Amino acid sequence: MKNRAVILAVEGDEEQFALLQKNLQWRKQQYEIIRFCDVQGFLNALNGLTTAETVSRRPYLLFLDFQTPQLDGLKILDAIKSKPQTKKCRFLA
Repeated sequence: MKNRAVILAVEGDEEQFALLQKNLQWRKQQYEIIRFCDVQGFLNALNGLTTAETVSRRPYLLFLDFQTPQLDGLKILDAIKSKPQTKKCRFLA
């Protein structure tokens, strides 16, 4: 079975997340969307990625909600870009 592309999504709003899922359904490629309702869980997941995992299953896309109460969106991007495992990941805010 072919691996599905992984999308990590930080989205606390249920309706916005449903809209993201709906917009990806029309694509022929299947995506594995992993949702995080809070920034800290997302950052913990990124910190937990090993170099071997990112080579084999690096996230295809990081979908970020910049209006989070926990952390400013630019600080989230700084955290992503500061790590060798994720600095080349694509993101959508």
